[in-house]
Amino acid sequence: MMIKPTAHKSNPSQPMKAVKNGIAYVTGGQDWEKNDRKAKPIELIGQADDFLMKISNGPHRGKYTHFVVAFPEKELSQKFVKDRVEEFIDALMPGLDTARVPVYANLHRDKDSNQHVHLFVGGVDLATGKRFNAYYHKHDFHRVDSFQNYTNAKFGMEDPKDPAKRRLIEATNKKWPGVKEIAQQLNDHMEDQIENGVIRSRADIIKEIERLGLEVNHDAKQRKSRISIKNPNNTAENARPIALRGEVFKADFDFNVESLREKKQQESNEFKAQAPERMAEAQKKYEELYQTRLEFNQSRYKIRLSKYANRAKATTGLSTGSILNASKKDDGKADADFIDNTLKNFRVSSMYANPDTRWRVPLEARQQIEKNKNKENTNEERTTDNRDIQAVIESVNDFARQVDNQNQRIDRSIEQQRGDARSYIRKTRQRLEQNGSSGKGYTGISKQLREVEQCYDEYIKMMANKASRKRKEQGLGY
Repeated sequence: MMIKPTAHKSNPSQPMKAVKNGIAYVTGGQDWEKNDRKAKPIELIGQADDFLMKISNGPHRGKYTHFVVAFPEKELSQKFVKDRVEEFIDALMPGLDTARVPVYANLHRDKDSNQHVHLFVGGVDLATGKRFNAYYHKHDFHRVDSFQNYTNAKFGMEDPKDPAKRRLIEATNKKWPGVKEIAQQLNDHMEDQIENGVIRSRADIIKEIERLGLEVNHDAKQRKSRISIKNPNNTAENARPIALRGEVFKADFDFNVESLREKKQQESNEFKAQAPERMAEAQKKYEELYQTRLEFNQSRYKIRLSKYANRAKATTGLSTGSILNASKKDDGKADADFIDNTLKNFRVSSMYANPDTRWRVPLEARQQIEKNKNKENTNEERTTDNRDIQAVIESVNDFARQVDNQNQRIDRSIEQQRGDARSYIRKTRQRLEQNGSSGKGYTGISKQLREVEQCYDEYIKMMANKASRKRKEQGLGY
């Protein structure tokens, strides 16, 4: 078994981009060369969607650590591989579990050389909301390395530190584009040349490298166990060279093929024979480092129940003391699983209502809360709309009553005006007729009478038109 943490670039503007791309790759049907996989990836631990959902909220959204756990033994069962990966997860997070730190593991069996697991570990402790870094090289390398050594020795698996797997030439800049491939091709070529007797010294290796078209950096300081060559993939003048190292560059290296094979085989046999001692030593070192990390995690990621006491009492009827007493095991220590389950019983709505804890609410629960909230707002809006409609109806009715009253007043005024006009015309006609019969001011009387009659006719016509318009406005249509 070989454990390798991998680096990935972060994007502050799109924090979920890297992890989504990584998950898409390990669950997809094509490898990194865009070739179809020979075997479909298997979800070993967790689910991809659930993992993405859990790390998609809060100030640490998108934070994760990725490992590749390789098993050269293709015949190992899926259950055995899963058990070893679960043990490795425990080594990464002593005192915590996958309920608090999201984890996703995907098994690939599409390579002929090995089967390997892509392990994603979330960068947050969901119970406390604090940042969790599964692997910091300075602090975690020796614990992970001792776990790897212990596991390989315990189960007799292939160990990458076996001298039989040691290469003659290795590159120190493997992360650079194309460097790993160059070193591997040089190693295979040099092994063939040594077996054929072409290379017998360090000088022969340098000549062979130059014959292959690579330029050896003679100006640089050449150490006893390494040389440097110019990077063929980077032709810039200030490009950094590729450092090649290995025992083959040492002055006392034996280029005899038989002795080389015998030496490597002997060292490999001794390495395997020392497996029990290595296992005991690695186990002791691992347990010490595990305990150190455990104490750190218990202190940093401690769930402080007093912070949730009022909420717990209001929602579950339990006080802080009752939670602690009920969670204690026989040894007097609090059971983290019980505490976690108790905390899960807290109302999600109260966590959503608090801006400081809202990001810890799962995405699906948050969407449901927002949906219910929108529904309540809609109902309130509907109630408000109903009240508004009733108010509008009452206003319209009141306005209609005012209009009716005004129309009645107008009608009475019209009748009064109509009566006054008729009375005026009648009196005028009588006066004109009397004057005409008596001979007083007869001149022009006929003309005045016609004007009065014309005015009366126009008035009657105007009132008829007004009444017609009123009926049309009322919708009577006539």
